[in-house]
Amino acid sequence: MPTTHERFVYQRRWFLRRYGWGTVASLDRFLESRSRILDAGTGVGNSAKWLSSNRGADVFAIDASESVEYAHERYGSLPNVHFLQADVAAPPFKKGFFDFVCADQMLHHTRDTAESFESLASLLSKGGEFAVYVYSVKAPLRELADDHIRGTTTRMTVKQCAEFSRDMALLGRDLSRLKARITIRRDIPALRIRKGTYSHGNK
Repeated sequence: MPTTHERFVYQRRWFLRRYGWGTVASLDRFLESRSRILDAGTGVGNSAKWLSSNRGADVFAIDASESVEYAHERYGSLPNVHFLQADVAAPPFKKGFFDFVCADQMLHHTRDTAESFESLASLLSKGGEFAVYVYSVKAPLRELADDHIRGTTTRMTVKQCAEFSRDMALLGRDLSRLKARITIRRDIPALRIRKGTYSHGNK
C-alpha cells in the first residue's frame, strides 16, 4: 500500500501535469501574481496546500461535505488558508472576488454541472483565471458503478469514506495481481464495449 506521502506526491504530480504547470516551481511562479484564490471542492485539502505557496495571497478552500473538517485538521495551521463548508452553487462570496479559481475533479459531482460552473465563473475578477478538470463520460457499466458509489459515500462520515477508500485500494491491488485476460469476440454497442483482448491496465 502506498503511504500517505506517496499518494500526496503522486496526486500533486498529476495535478501539475494536467493543468500545464509541470513543476512545483512553475505553479509557485503563477501563484505569485494571485491575491485571492478559491479552491472549490477541496476534499481532504491537498489542493489547498498546493495553492498556498504565496503567503501574501488568501486561499479559500470550500467543500459541500464534512471533508473540510478533515482538511482543516491537516492544513488548518497554514496562515493563509481558510476552510469553509459551502455549496459551489451558492458560494458565500461576492462576484468578482477571486483572481484565480480552481475546480479540480468536482463539477461533475454537483447537482447541475453547468449551473455550478457559471456560479464559480461569476466569482472571477476581470483578467482572473479558471482551472477546471472534469471526467469524460465512461461506459455505462462504469457510470452505473460510479453513480452507486457516489450515492453511498455522500451519506458516509469522513472516517467511513477513508475506510471505504482503503478497502477499495486493497481490492484493486488484489485484482491487479490476477493478471487476467479476457477476449471480447464482438462489439457490444449498448455497453460501449469494443471487441478485443483486455488485461489489467486496458481502458
